[in-house]
Amino acid sequence: MRGNFAAQICFLSTSTTVGYNTVTIDKQYQLIAVNFDDVDGVALTIQKAFPVSEGMTSGNALANADQIQVMNAIGGYDQYYLSNGYNGKASTPATANKWVKNTARTVATEDTVGAGTAFWYVSKNGATNPYTITVAGSVLMSSNESTDLSQTYSLVGSPYPIEIPLNDCIVAVNGTAGNALANADQIQIMNESGGYDQYYLSNGYNGKASTPATANKWVKNTARTIATEDKFPVGKGAWFVRKSASTELKFINPAAPAQD
Repeated sequence: MRGNFAAQICFLSTSTTVGYNTVTIDKQYQLIAVNFDDVDGVALTIQKAFPVSEGMTSGNALANADQIQVMNAIGGYDQYYLSNGYNGKASTPATANKWVKNTARTVATEDTVGAGTAFWYVSKNGATNPYTITVAGSVLMSSNESTDLSQTYSLVGSPYPIEIPLNDCIVAVNGTAGNALANADQIQIMNESGGYDQYYLSNGYNGKASTPATANKWVKNTARTIATEDKFPVGKGAWFVRKSASTELKFINPAAPAQD
């Protein structure tokens, strides 16, 4: 367990490893991530990824219910909320305690979120009455997973339900290194206070001072002269701030089975 996130690998079958992680919702806005696919290898539906749990708030509109906001390909958000079985004053019983898309409020959504999807969870009551949600599914056993980042600011998450060392296990392919936060690719991970722990890809300098051990390594902005030993936590999402023309972000699985 680390902070408010805990992960558990539940069982191993001949073909599938299944696990879950629990997330404590204790802020109005939190960046969290899905670390699993479904047991059949496809992306989890939002309904399966976030089953209703005690403490969640349902409502008849986006403004008065818990929300999930997933960044889309153009940099906006696809918004979902937990329905109480009404769309405004109209009864929609099939949506009771189901997630609905704000643009299709009369049906339970069938949209999916794949392993590594990061998003905003917006809670109506978590800041004053914290609660936990559980995300479960199939554990990816791949050696690495990559995503192309087309936006300057992208939400990213680990596709694996284990802590991932930033150095050596998170690689910005064609990334931009620099001597300060402002001129390098960045990873910004929301911390327990609701702020961000900021890391950037160093070019081996801290300002004008040479720090060769940090060349092409992630450094924390508060400790810029050393390669960080921090890890990307389970269940959390982060911002990736891209300085490059194009970047592929690769998560390497430190627990992947050895290859023959």
